[in-house]
Amino acid sequence: AKILGCSQTNMSYLIRRWSIKEEIRKIFNPILFDKLTKQSIIEAYTRLGSYRAVSAEFDCSNTTIRNYMKKFNMYEAPIVFPYNHDVFAEDNEISFYLAGVWAADGNVRKGKSGYQLRLTVMDKEWVSKIAKIFNVNEVGLIKKGIMNIKGKDYLCKDLYELSMHSKKLFNDIQRFNVWPNKSLNYKIPNFVLEHPLCHHFLRGMVDGDGSFYDRKIGCIGFNIAGTYNVCKCFKNVFEQNNVVTLTDKKIDSVGDSGYTYSLTYDGNSVVSSICDYLYKDATIW
Repeated sequence: AKILGCSQTNMSYLIRRWSIKEEIRKIFNPILFDKLTKQSIIEAYTRLGSYRAVSAEFDCSNTTIRNYMKKFNMYEAPIVFPYNHDVFAEDNEISFYLAGVWAADGNVRKGKSGYQLRLTVMDKEWVSKIAKIFNVNEVGLIKKGIMNIKGKDYLCKDLYELSMHSKKLFNDIQRFNVWPNKSLNYKIPNFVLEHPLCHHFLRGMVDGDGSFYDRKIGCIGFNIAGTYNVCKCFKNVFEQNNVVTLTDKKIDSVGDSGYTYSLTYDGNSVVSSICDYLYKDATIW
């Protein structure tokens, strides 16, 4: 527009009038437009399930992907990824376990790309099993490599991400108090604590933010970290169900934030009892 001595508005009008928008884009990024074939877009959209994810893979804008779908007569009836949108709709082992996982280690958000649920972990095998429950065949890889934190280089492990866009999943999981920005104030809902499937929910939280470990030779330990409410609920549930006999167990603060706490039990007998409770009637993991 500057070279031709006209406004950007007039330039845009002329580009649309002469239908040369695509030709101009090819000049600036010919490699991209060689990749944007009908088959490549179908494959990417079927696998990823959203315009945003496809555009990120091709390193272009959402509008470019939509325009090409229109060009290939795909936009009016795009291929929708067949998620299992009813995972959190009913009360069963899977819904309670996965809600616990998301409460501990996942996140949900509502943004420009829609309603998103995301789980990012280091264990590819575990998150891949979870993905299959939602009818998602692949999980994304987030390569971390070396990260510089406060002037020091750290070798960070790669992460694997399950990301889904579903308004129904987003709405259904909220009954478990899984909201956007829940990390600092999460509370386990009362209906979960009073439900016969409560132990499945707690097991999901343990797989997300808990651990079993060797404290010393021949002695194992259990730890769960989270908000004070989470640790308090674990303590109460264990005591009310006679999982542990020690009732004066202290909940420790972790760090200086005032938001993270930890509950720990040591000893083969008590940890074995905790395992028996958490894995009672378990059919998954």
